[in-house]
Amino acid sequence: PTSLRKRIVQVFGSRLNEQLVPVEEQTEVVNIQGFISKNSPKRNKSLQFFMVNHRFIKNRYLHHAVVSAFEGLLKEGEQPEYFLYLEIDPKHIDINIHPTKTEIKFDNDHTIYALLRSAVKHSLGQFQVLPTIDFSLDESQEIPYSYKDKEAKMPTYQVDRNFNPFKMEEKDVSSKRNNPPFSFASNRNAPQWEALYTGFPSKVNESLKEEVPLSSLIEVQTETKVQTILYFQKKYIITYLKDKVLFIHVSRAHQRILYERFYKSISQGGSISQSLLFPLEFEFSPVEILSLQSLTSSLNRAGFLLEIEQNKIRFTGLPPLVKESQVEEILRQLLEKAMEDIPQEELSQRESLAKNLAKSLAIKAGQSLSPEEQEQLVYDLFSCKETQVSPFGKKIYIEFPFNELENRF
Repeated sequence: PTSLRKRIVQVFGSRLNEQLVPVEEQTEVVNIQGFISKNSPKRNKSLQFFMVNHRFIKNRYLHHAVVSAFEGLLKEGEQPEYFLYLEIDPKHIDINIHPTKTEIKFDNDHTIYALLRSAVKHSLGQFQVLPTIDFSLDESQEIPYSYKDKEAKMPTYQVDRNFNPFKMEEKDVSSKRNNPPFSFASNRNAPQWEALYTGFPSKVNESLKEEVPLSSLIEVQTETKVQTILYFQKKYIITYLKDKVLFIHVSRAHQRILYERFYKSISQGGSISQSLLFPLEFEFSPVEILSLQSLTSSLNRAGFLLEIEQNKIRFTGLPPLVKESQVEEILRQLLEKAMEDIPQEELSQRESLAKNLAKSLAIKAGQSLSPEEQEQLVYDLFSCKETQVSPFGKKIYIEFPFNELENRF
């Protein structure tokens, strides 16, 4: 690997020396080694090389595996740079599918795809290219450092020598007849345990100590976290969160929300469907029907109830988010993706279907939103597992700290 790295730098320039991340995976199916570039995505494919058994090859399927491993790190139109060498038993390879013999086909496409994607993703995580998680402590949980020099006071106790647990007052006897035997209404002898916390500076808003109806807790939390300022040009939501102003791209945010919902329903099932009074029928060519048949089970889990007969596809139920007028366009987009002829493992197929459904159903620029809908969208976005990029790798929002805004005036 050292000589390989040196050779890459000699041929393609010294800028790559600090950017190369090693990739290595040894399995019974395939041995993978090489390098990927971590911080220099380009808009062309000039630095993308696959070598299989020391032969240069082109393979869209392997390229898709590498790109999917970079999900969330690439912007629209950007391409990763990689130099990857694979060693595979020749009996599992067919190189005679193209006159120039640069294209190649494998017997076990799905396994190699999964191993390559996993190897690249592991390297990105191992060398801290993927986003990190902030494990910083909440400062309100820490005892002030100034208390380290204070002496601990010896705890004291008081004993009521006149207390008799077997003695019952007259008023207690009369009330016992009307109340349950284990009544906690009386609290006169409760220990003052709250006093243990006195003396520390409180960072809790005193107004929060007041009793609040349980039904309003969710609304209170939402209002204190985010608040919409402006719906700008019917495309962006301007809001603030803690000490930052956020400019949120509405369509991309909605894509992320829908993608995670559809992906969860496709993976786990149990999605709700609304029955149609009149079924929808669409006619496709035999080749298109064959492609749609491979998506039937995933569509069913997403809430689409459908039947395929000869060259027709009939829908009897749809997910609540889907309108009847959108179904044909969704099918066309799914077919366009399926006709790219990139074989997909089950996981990749779920992702692809969820992405296309999210893209078709997401809010479009120019669409009006009520203030309540704007706030709900922001709340749903920050409830997602991933909030920074859309399913297609595009940035969802930009942020400006308050102090940065103040410095500009």
